[in-house]
This record gives sequence, C-alpha cells and structure tokens, in this order.
Amino acid sequence: MNNGAVADFIDGKIYVIGECLCDDEVSGKGKGWRTRVKVYDTETQMWEPEIAKPKIKPGTMLVDDVVMENKIYMRHYNITSVYEPKENKWELDEMLNSKEWVGACVIDNELYYYDKWEKKLRVYDPKQKYWKVVKGLEELLPLVAGSSGLPTTTVSYGGKLALFFQKYQYAHAQRNTISIWCAEIALERRQKEIWGKVQWCDVVLDSEQFTIVKCLAVMV
Repeated sequence: MNNGAVADFIDGKIYVIGECLCDDEVSGKGKGWRTRVKVYDTETQMWEPEIAKPKIKPGTMLVDDVVMENKIYMRHYNITSVYEPKENKWELDEMLNSKEWVGACVIDNELYYYDKWEKKLRVYDPKQKYWKVVKGLEELLPLVAGSSGLPTTTVSYGGKLALFFQKYQYAHAQRNTISIWCAEIALERRQKEIWGKVQWCDVVLDSEQFTIVKCLAVMV
C-alpha cells in the first residue's frame, strides 16, 4: 500500500485501507491503482482474508480519517467516502464533503475540525447530516487565525476538545522558531447549539523545525 494508507480500530479489529499498484483486472496488462482493505484480528493475532474491493473508488490520496458509529469516514482531496465494515459497504457523504475537513476528531459521535478558511470550529452530525459552528470561542479564534497557514488539528481528550495550532516566532539575530499552542475546550450542548468554553490555552513546545502530522490522546 502507498503512504496514504490509514488504520482504524473497530470492535477488536484493525482495518488498514489504502491504495496499491496492482495488475489491471480488466485487461490483465499493465498496472493500475486499486483500493484494498486488510483486516487484522487482535484477538486471534492473525490477518483475515482480504476484503473485496470497494465499488466506489475513493481517490488517490487520503488526507484524513475518523471513526464514527463503527463507520470509517475518509477524506480525500476531492471526495469523502464512508466504509461500514460490518456489511462491507461503501458510500459517499456529500454533505460531509462540502467542507474541507482535516485535522479532525470525534467526540460523542460527532466530527470536529478547525476551518482555516472561515476561521471557525465546526461540528458535523452524521445522523442529521448537518454542519454547525461551535459558539462561544470569539476570544480564542483570532489567536488561532494568526497561525500563518500552519497545520491545525483537534484531539478528543477526556470528553473535551484539545485544539493544537502553530505560530511563527520571528527573531532578528537568531533562527525563527515555531511555537505549538494548545487550547483545552469544554463542550456544552444547549438545545440544538454546541458551545465551547476555553479552560486553558498556552504554548506547549518551541522548536526551529517541525510539523504536526497526527495528534493522539493516550492514557499513561
């Protein structure tokens, strides 16, 4: 599989999804890209037979992925595809694909991400297929907006949302550094709205050269 493969954990199994360069199944000649799904059973410690190829060809590059309600949602450059392992079913989610979500996390089976274009924290409900904006973050978002296009990502952290963003620190005599900031946000549902309250926000790391690839919450 190529470098864009993703791995997700559902019901004791690890699903690895990506594209590989395989023989053309129609003509039998030449090579072509094909999406493959491999499953590793953590209980038996064995790989299962390869799942049949999807009827939907997701694309050539995976940008982000999350798991909601035992379904794998995958963001590509041009579409969002959904894979349901239980029925080995693929489909598209046009409403979710209406936003260029990346650096997303899932809290209470809803997807959250920071919209760098409109400078808002957004949330998506997969049941209602509806986007909303998290309210109450008017003081925080201008600070995040000054991240100069550097990657911004979210993490589910004990029911709260951790928002990581980066800012350049310019120096005249020394090398410029990049600071990683973290904002811890408590979420509250008020009828049909979701409100956020910043409980903590500060620099967690300074460095000269780095980039955020993936953030995970772990228990130690």
